[in-house]
Amino acid sequence: MSRHRKRCTVKRVLREAKLSTVHQHQRQRHTFFNPYLQEYVTKRIRKRAHLQTVLSSEPSKYDSEWFGDSTENISNKHLRFWFQNANGLIHKGDVRELQFDIANMADSGINYFSFSETCINSNKVGYHRKIIDALHQVIPTGGFQLHNSPKYPTMSNYQPGGVGAGFDGTLRTRFLREGKDELGRWIWQEFGQSDRIIRIYTLYRVNDGSEYCSGENTAWSQQKRLLLEKNISTNPRKHVMSSLLEEVKTTMKKGINIMIGGDFNESIYSPEKMSTMFEEAGLYNVFQNRMQTDKLPRTHARGSKAVDHIWVSKYILDNIIHAGIAPFGHTYESDHRGLYVDLDESILFHHDDVRMVYHDFRRLKSKTPKRVKKYITYVEREWKSKKIVLKYLELLELCMEIRDKDDITKRVNELDRAVTDILIKAEKKMHPFNKPPPRYLDSGVISIDEIQTSLPNKIDTGSKITKQNRPGWKLR
Repeated sequence: MSRHRKRCTVKRVLREAKLSTVHQHQRQRHTFFNPYLQEYVTKRIRKRAHLQTVLSSEPSKYDSEWFGDSTENISNKHLRFWFQNANGLIHKGDVRELQFDIANMADSGINYFSFSETCINSNKVGYHRKIIDALHQVIPTGGFQLHNSPKYPTMSNYQPGGVGAGFDGTLRTRFLREGKDELGRWIWQEFGQSDRIIRIYTLYRVNDGSEYCSGENTAWSQQKRLLLEKNISTNPRKHVMSSLLEEVKTTMKKGINIMIGGDFNESIYSPEKMSTMFEEAGLYNVFQNRMQTDKLPRTHARGSKAVDHIWVSKYILDNIIHAGIAPFGHTYESDHRGLYVDLDESILFHHDDVRMVYHDFRRLKSKTPKRVKKYITYVEREWKSKKIVLKYLELLELCMEIRDKDDITKRVNELDRAVTDILIKAEKKMHPFNKPPPRYLDSGVISIDEIQTSLPNKIDTGSKITKQNRPGWKLR
């Protein structure tokens, strides 16, 4: 073989080897690990026709202004509800940042906070519990709920989609029950009494997607797989509306008032007819009705229209005191604006309700006989010295008479304060190294009619105090 032919053969071999290496790298770049299938799969080529239209991201002159009422007015005569797309509730795994945000909301007079697109893997039990405990450290008397699509791998703390909501001690005294959607699209809590009940929904509705353009682990794909397991081929974006409205209509027939807040990813009177469906179900858009306009400011930094909404039933709409859309970055930092409404407290509480101090100091769970005996002994002694039983009986007599409500309120709070002081001192006597109470405490309420029914079951009218019937009461 001539020298020229040998040189050409070597060049050809090297060229083929180089091309083989390039193709191998290209194949590696176009594959990724799918945690659902537990294998590497090839990425699908995205088709332009299925891509979502990117709206204008240019700054608007209304981005830094309030639309409607601001949150400057904080009053004990109303209840404040806050809704916002969090775009990830936990950033870089730092739970302390979330605690700071929730504490900031508590200082702003917010009684109920709702977040959509939390991006928290609620299937990871330990991580889920860690967040709940962190929130209880800030508001120990409150309640919290997190939810996301089930069957997601627990290898990561991050999961696209998800919803979460929480409330303080004021609403805890009227908390009834909670529920969630089996596909992780919404959650709800009910508050009130027998004659007036309100159910609050937190919703995250996914963007429109398809099998060609949506990633394997997006919220749209998660819900699509769960629907296919039930032999439902409907688009997840359309199915969430039909399922939600079906549940809402059934609930409203029971006389329960409805409030739905969250990220709907749709503007009012869009071609998908979200507004028409809600209006036919008897719900009203808060800002559209209060401001008397269909031109709502954009609520997403990369959009041009309002995609976050609050829909309520007629009874709630008539009891709204304030409502507004916050500027970007106000109260909670996100690429979505926060929405809030202030409701008259009479929607959940009667006018004759008496405000009482609601503390969560009963953190003792000791079963050590020596400590339990020491605790009970101290409580029995202080119970007699402070004349708690006598004060309680006097309070019952005042409730039966026609007396000034301010006087009754003062006596109720004095009695509650005396009982609380006894229990705190007994706790410190039993365990002197106990930590001081948390900073953020809330107030609850109890009506005069409830005093006669709740206190006798909690306070022993005799001189004997047993381990099972300890003094004091604790509202739940």
